[in-house]
Amino acid sequence: MKIRKHSLIKKAVYTTAALIGFSSTTSYAASCEFVVFSQWNSGFVANIIIDNDTNQTIDGWEVSWERQNDTEIASDWSANISSAGASYIASNLSWNSVIRPGQSTRFGFVGRKTADDTVRIPEVLGEVCSGGPSTSPTPV
Repeated sequence: MKIRKHSLIKKAVYTTAALIGFSSTTSYAASCEFVVFSQWNSGFVANIIIDNDTNQTIDGWEVSWERQNDTEIASDWSANISSAGASYIASNLSWNSVIRPGQSTRFGFVGRKTADDTVRIPEVLGEVCSGGPSTSPTPV
């Protein structure tokens, strides 16, 4: 009996381990650029351009950047933009979620700033912008 019980426990452990499995997430090496088109005493207009210079189709994206000085977004277009502490986070809309190889998408906003400040260009971060194409296992 003890041997049988022990073998059943081992079998349950192996079965559970097999059911856990792994999935993979893909990261891309698209270029992400923050571009200021114009600025004036108390505001500015900027775009973030995501250029897919990989050979993979990007399906869904999210980027973030640090808030510079006392800037804030007054209005935006072509992305869902929210603030989280000292950062902004932008994600795709349904119509611009897919970026095929060699294509790009952009979104923009009008921002408010302190009168004497020049808008500093922040680094745009996100899985879509980082590293090269890679696959890393993620437990499910």
